[in-house]
Amino acid sequence: FGVIAKIIASTNFETAGKTACVLAKADIFTNQLADFLKTFKLNVITAKTEDKNWIDKTRLADILITAVGQPEFIRTEMIKKDSLIIDIGISQNSLHETVGDVDLQDVQTKVGLITPVPGGVGPMTVALALHNVLQCYLKKLKV
Repeated sequence: FGVIAKIIASTNFETAGKTACVLAKADIFTNQLADFLKTFKLNVITAKTEDKNWIDKTRLADILITAVGQPEFIRTEMIKKDSLIIDIGISQNSLHETVGDVDLQDVQTKVGLITPVPGGVGPMTVALALHNVLQCYLKKLKV
């Protein structure tokens, strides 16, 4: 979850008292991420697309983290104005293009900040992994 922490921190988004929603397929992901997000003093709600009221939950979110793996599934009517969206989902649309869970074209005028797919969370994950490897190496050298 370090990548998510880095993304939130890089935005200077004030998290205290705000609401975050984790929309994902797996309970293990939503529950662990929800616990982690509480360290940012966020009110955290979780949702699955099978829930009857999941759209109500995403509309409340100042920060929406989505990992459902459905191409361009999240649209403007499902999000809160000026929200921060971290799109972890990755899949292919009908044109065989790599896309995320969020329809970037549709939400662009309503969203505050969003991580694109491709080019968002994935490269940040690689960069953070390389950073961690370097830190381990420097620690071993006692530099």
